[in-house]
Amino acid sequence: MESWGHSGFAIVEFKNDWAGFENAMSCAKSFEVDHFGKRDFYAAKNRGDKLFGWMAHKDDYDSRCPIGLYLRKKTDVKTISAIEAEDQRKALTLVSNLTNNLEMKTSHLEEMWNKYQEAGTSLSKLMGQKEEMLKAYNEETRKMQQDTRNHFENILKEHQEVSMHLEAQKKRLEQVEEQLRQREAQNETERRKLHDEKNMREKENLHRKIIELEKKLDAKQALELEVEA
Repeated sequence: MESWGHSGFAIVEFKNDWAGFENAMSCAKSFEVDHFGKRDFYAAKNRGDKLFGWMAHKDDYDSRCPIGLYLRKKTDVKTISAIEAEDQRKALTLVSNLTNNLEMKTSHLEEMWNKYQEAGTSLSKLMGQKEEMLKAYNEETRKMQQDTRNHFENILKEHQEVSMHLEAQKKRLEQVEEQLRQREAQNETERRKLHDEKNMREKENLHRKIIELEKKLDAKQALELEVEA
């Protein structure tokens, strides 16, 4: 609201849109219904402390009173058709801007979609390559594990064969050792037997020689006795 000291005038501003215009019209209409409108103001001879009100028009805008000075300084006069034309122009501008923005966003979305499609294709290709690499890796790992298992199985088999061979050799050596012990014992028995037989033969020969010597001695003594007789 704008007022000028004791001039008795005050200006109430409404929003500069159709809602503000309708509110201003309603306000002015209420004053006219109660006979406190613009024509009532200028026709009244004794206004007293009554409150009059109206919506400013072009004659108020062009007047030299404080109201006209304020209106020319703060506002401009527009007809309804001009306001409608301006609103239409603004609406067309808004539609044009929205259309341009929509086209730009559509173009941007199409570009993003194309990039997404390209990325999806590349991703699918990479996933395929990854699956192939993973498959090859798993196959190589399985082959290495199988080769390692076969290698250890061969080592274990060779170890078992060597152990069996060594065990067989050990048994054969034990058998040979036992045979040698038995043969040595047999040889010792035979040596003792031969030694005993040799001693016996020697004793027999010695005994026979002794007997022969005794016979010779007896014969000699007998001969000597015969000679003495």
